[in-house]
Amino acid sequence: MYFESRSQAGAILADQVLEKYRYENCAVVAIGEGGVLIGEQIAVKLHCVLMMLLSEGIEIPGESLSIGAMSQSGQFTYNSQFSDGEINEYTSEFHGYLEEKKREAHQKMNRLLG
Repeated sequence: MYFESRSQAGAILADQVLEKYRYENCAVVAIGEGGVLIGEQIAVKLHCVLMMLLSEGIEIPGESLSIGAMSQSGQFTYNSQFSDGEINEYTSEFHGYLEEKKREAHQKMNRLLG
């Protein structure tokens, strides 16, 4: 299904969940920047709070592999597809690079959140 905008998609989804959650004490969690436009429509329709959950992936340089992700709270989580040995190898080889990318990701999310 295609939509003209994310707002339109959110309005359609809000109509679909309205009957089930109209009288529930609930919250809408928007994942990422793009989810806010969709989540806003749902939160307005349900008269509930809208929260945004951000994360920023950190890739290994020269490869299209994500070693992990930084959350908006500053917590870094390693990709569970890597073994402990692989994580140790990558973190020792790219320590300075990964620390810089973590700092940049955290700053970017803080700017988005205001």
